[in-house]
Amino acid sequence: MAPANLYPSPIVVSGMSGSVTSIKVKINNLSHAWVHDVSFILQAPSGESLLLQSGTADGLSASNLTYTISDAGATQFSSNALWNNNGTYKPTGYFWDMWAAPAPPTPPGLGTYNAPGPFGPQTATLASTFNGLSPNGTWKLFVADFGAGDAGVIAGGWSLDISSGLPLHVDLQTFYGSRVNDINRLVWETSNETNFSHFELEHSADNLLFTSIANIDGKAPSIDPNKYHFEHKEANAAINYYRLKMIDQDFLYGYSKVVAIQSNPKYTGINTFPTVVQHEFQVHSENEVIRNLTLHDYMGRLVFARNPNDLSFTFIRQECPLIPGFYILSVFGNESLLSKTVLQFQ
Repeated sequence: MAPANLYPSPIVVSGMSGSVTSIKVKINNLSHAWVHDVSFILQAPSGESLLLQSGTADGLSASNLTYTISDAGATQFSSNALWNNNGTYKPTGYFWDMWAAPAPPTPPGLGTYNAPGPFGPQTATLASTFNGLSPNGTWKLFVADFGAGDAGVIAGGWSLDISSGLPLHVDLQTFYGSRVNDINRLVWETSNETNFSHFELEHSADNLLFTSIANIDGKAPSIDPNKYHFEHKEANAAINYYRLKMIDQDFLYGYSKVVAIQSNPKYTGINTFPTVVQHEFQVHSENEVIRNLTLHDYMGRLVFARNPNDLSFTFIRQECPLIPGFYILSVFGNESLLSKTVLQFQ
């Protein structure tokens, strides 16, 4: 894999109101000897990302092509034919690549990029990934060549066409979940509910495919925050993912962040707090000495390891600046695993 010289390439958006309602990406003057090897990822300022193009036009070269990637495209890119100059095509993924940091990793898992068809179970679009987000901030385009022996250039760079609508008539203040009495409990608070309709609580077992499990009506405007909760009694035995779809009375909608809950954790005398990490977290053992402690990301990559040889340990994020996302904390005693916990780094 060879990243582009500018990796990622940024575009700063500012001064827009409301949330994203549609987005287009324009690639200007692409030339490449074997364009099948070239892939693109678009990442929003808030971290959501989508694979725009991969594995297209196998065996063919591109010369000074300009084109647009949009949900409004008539078709996806072909796997074996070159697309038209000045054409518009839907996001298309014929394979999922292993990207070098700081690009988001390959699905599944939190912090990974979304992917369109036809490869794999995902059918993500620009709308499903970015609609409802704030348009302002730094958007990033990751470009990489996943073949050897050839090269290319995007002579005219790239551009964004973003449309935004009125902001949702609700402000989501908090959204979190926890395991209580063998039930996954979701809790959230809102403010400024005016002309707001309802929430759809969505659930996923793999953070790829979400389905609605509950509709919760909005409440009347209040000086104090409106509080909501939902108990999911049919959760999976491993890790469960949840998000809120917030829907106005005029049918505009947006999504919350994703919350993960680990079901059926076994008590082992190991206490980890907090599990939603901003600056630090602490691990305490009631009896057995902590010999080894590791953090792995959702691709299984080791990102942190220590040998405390003590009953407690404090992780300080400033000393190990991990990017936002979910990580697996494993705590070992004398040649045995004492606990495994999901941590969310914000």
